[in-house]
Amino acid sequence: MSLDPQAFDGWQKGLAFGLLILFGGELALLALRQLARRKGIGFLQHAWVLSAAVFTFLGFLTRVHPLLDKLATAALLLLSVHVVYVAIDELLLRRPWDREAGPFLPKLGIDVVRTLLLVTAALFVANRVFDAQLSAILVSSTVLSAVLGFALQDVLRNVFAGMAIQLEQPFEIGHWLMIEGQPSQVVEMTWRTTRLRTNEGHFLIKPNADVASAALEWLGTGDPPVAFGFRVGLGYDVPPAKVKEALLEAATGAPGSVSDPAPQAFVDAFDDSAITYHLRVWTRKVRSVAVFRDAVQTRIWYALQRHGLSVPFPIRTLHFNDMEKVEAVASAEDTTRVAALLAGIDLFRELEPTTVEQLAAAAKRKHYSDGEVMVSEGDDGDSLFLIEEGSAGVAAGGSAGGTRVPVAMLGAGSFFGEMSLLTGEPRSATVTASTSCSVLLLDRESVAPVISDDPNVAWVLSRALAARAAETAEKLAEHDRSRSAAAGEITEANILKKIRGFFGLK
Repeated sequence: MSLDPQAFDGWQKGLAFGLLILFGGELALLALRQLARRKGIGFLQHAWVLSAAVFTFLGFLTRVHPLLDKLATAALLLLSVHVVYVAIDELLLRRPWDREAGPFLPKLGIDVVRTLLLVTAALFVANRVFDAQLSAILVSSTVLSAVLGFALQDVLRNVFAGMAIQLEQPFEIGHWLMIEGQPSQVVEMTWRTTRLRTNEGHFLIKPNADVASAALEWLGTGDPPVAFGFRVGLGYDVPPAKVKEALLEAATGAPGSVSDPAPQAFVDAFDDSAITYHLRVWTRKVRSVAVFRDAVQTRIWYALQRHGLSVPFPIRTLHFNDMEKVEAVASAEDTTRVAALLAGIDLFRELEPTTVEQLAAAAKRKHYSDGEVMVSEGDDGDSLFLIEEGSAGVAAGGSAGGTRVPVAMLGAGSFFGEMSLLTGEPRSATVTASTSCSVLLLDRESVAPVISDDPNVAWVLSRALAARAAETAEKLAEHDRSRSAAAGEITEANILKKIRGFFGLK
């Protein structure tokens, strides 16, 4: 058996050119990967290079089966269309020069264009390479489409809904939506579903048709602030202006809130058990809505307590006790306990027990949340604070634009504001609650009757106040030498003179 030299020569040339095309094609894919900054090249791109090499190899052979030649031609044409589209997509449609701007078309739009292009190429190959009649193909595909349309109508409904969402773009990947009362971030949008992640780490997979037909609340990306509402019911005997003042006080400075836009408070409705108020607070914390709502509602409780307001219970309570007697006993026990606390501090230690009890009966109880400022340096004041529970930090030096320096940490049983109470001087330091605090407050109106009844009380208080003021001034002078001169002016006589002038004593 002898070989045809001409056929052997064609086989060698075909192999040589095929290998050359294979090597060159892989280099072209490597260059595409570098230009598009892709981590890897897909299987179909490698198959395109291989089909081009096989097609070239077969072209140099004298004897090739017709079906093999048609299959190689069809594969090369279809894969060439795919590779050309991928190159255009990577180098143009996805905008590699400006990735922040995003692609020209959404992902679903890109997939639809690729599918239509490949279907068109497949019809062309069937007609030109395999000599198939397009009319027969279209008729059979119409029947098949009708069958598939009935069988896959739910899938197709979600596909078209996904196309509408991605073309209209009411939201994008990374945006937050309020779905079923829960904030969720859009993670991915596919042909059939939209994938979301809640702020609790759970994933929601919603069909596109449901997302397209639902009334969604758009929370944005967290850059522009969004508002959340808080509703509180208060009694009809409380003036709305007082309630609004307390609610706005709670919202101002609450963790996670923003000052612009400012919080707003409204009368929402006159309900059966209470007047419902609506507090609107703005935030950028869309990722942690539960934490933000907790912070604001906690501040609301403390603010209402400080203003003497309580939320009425929407129930009917029957009391079978003599409430006047029960309340009188509770009030007497509380006054005794407060009197013991007042008698234990330096300022009131030398006063008569009856005088201390009179002050205890006039004391008011206030509540503060952690992080809230009780008094600010430089503000006017006429009250003393005694901490019942909790702790607070004292800082000074910020009134003249300087750096505020921590001075002391106050715990249960500590007091502050005595100079403002007895002389009316501005606050000398800023006191901030370090934890939730319950404090007893004595103001000028509470102390004035005691001092008027017994002028010796002013002398006793001035002596205790002078000793405490000198001690405080020495601590402040350690941080600010300019205060050392002021410390020398603090004497019992000067303080007694200020007390008499403040309370109008002769």
